[in-house]
Amino acid sequence: MPSILHINASPRYGSSDSLGLARHFIDSVQSAAPETFELETLNLFDDDALPAFGRVAASAKMAVFTGQEQTPEQMAAWEAARSVFDQFAAADAYVFNIPMWNSGIPYALKQWIDIVTQPGWSSVSTRSMGTPVSWKGSWRWPSTPAVSTPQGSRQCSVPTSAARILPIG
Repeated sequence: MPSILHINASPRYGSSDSLGLARHFIDSVQSAAPETFELETLNLFDDDALPAFGRVAASAKMAVFTGQEQTPEQMAAWEAARSVFDQFAAADAYVFNIPMWNSGIPYALKQWIDIVTQPGWSSVSTRSMGTPVSWKGSWRWPSTPAVSTPQGSRQCSVPTSAARILPIG
C-alpha cells in the first residue's frame, strides 16, 4: 500500500487554513485514487516532534564530515535525527501544508529540512512525489474551487479532481 507523509508546518491546528486545505487535498486524492494509501501526519509544532539539533548534534554532524568517532552522546543525537530522516525516506509521497510565516517558512519546517538533509544519507528516490499546500491570507483566485475551512468558505489552489500527487520537480 502506498504511503503519504503529511508534514503539517502550522502551529494553529484547528484554526489553520493551510491545514484545512491540505486535508481537503488529501481527501480529494484519496477519493480519486485507484487504491487506498497509508497516511502519516507529522505535526512539526508538537512537543518532541523533532529532536533538538544543537551543539551535540552539530558536533555529531561534524564528526561525520571529518571522519571522526562520535561520542555516545553524539551517537544518540545522530540516531534521533536519523529517525526523522527514516520517516521521510519511507514515504512514497508527501503533502506539505505551509502557512504564511513572516514572508518565509515556519522555523519548525526549516529545522525539519535541516534534520533530513544530512551528509551521507541518501536522497529521496526519483519516484517520490510531493505537493505543497500553502495559504496566503485572503488572496483569492477566481477560477479555484471553494473549500470549507474553520473560518468559513474560502478559495483555494487545490484541485477538486486531484487524481495524483504532483512530482517534485
